[in-house]
Amino acid sequence: MAGLARENLVASMEALADKNLDKVKEINAREKIIDYLSSEITDYLVEVNRYELPLADSRRIGALFHVVIDLERIGDHAINILENAEKRSQLNEKFTGAGKEELTTMYTEVLQLFDKSMEMFVTNKKDNIDEIIDMENDVDQMQIDYQNQQVKRLSKGVCGVEIGLIFTDMVIGLERIADHSTNIAYSIFHENPEDAEEQQKVLAE
Repeated sequence: MAGLARENLVASMEALADKNLDKVKEINAREKIIDYLSSEITDYLVEVNRYELPLADSRRIGALFHVVIDLERIGDHAINILENAEKRSQLNEKFTGAGKEELTTMYTEVLQLFDKSMEMFVTNKKDNIDEIIDMENDVDQMQIDYQNQQVKRLSKGVCGVEIGLIFTDMVIGLERIADHSTNIAYSIFHENPEDAEEQQKVLAE
């Protein structure tokens, strides 16, 4: 499920960057599989949770519920990127050079964050949590900075309104993908992300 979500994220970003919609059917087909897996995995976890399980297993199942939700939402954001790619293909406007560079920088960071979070989830090793937190903070700051830059470009008339709206939607969407990715990393603590982050702060002190 994570692999399919990642494929759709990459393919949708490529469609946006290149204004190439050749893979629309493939992306939509994968999204249907992601939705199917989300439903089936959730049903299975509900069934397993009916048994009397050790506390650690019960917490693990609770964490997996959240991972399924986060992956499904990452898939949804990939579809939203595809929709933006379709909108962009109908426009004669282009991203400014600075805007394109900002989106590329943010996307690269988000994809790396997703990969590191999935590695943490698969290996169940907590060594990279500090790096993941730093990366999420970087993405949060990018969202603020890049939106401010976009407002300046719009006010100076160097960027069209419609392409500007696509840019803003992209920045917000990428930041949310980073949030969902970070939640997946936190899932190995078997707690809510906020609780896990607080625990990390206590351990650091």
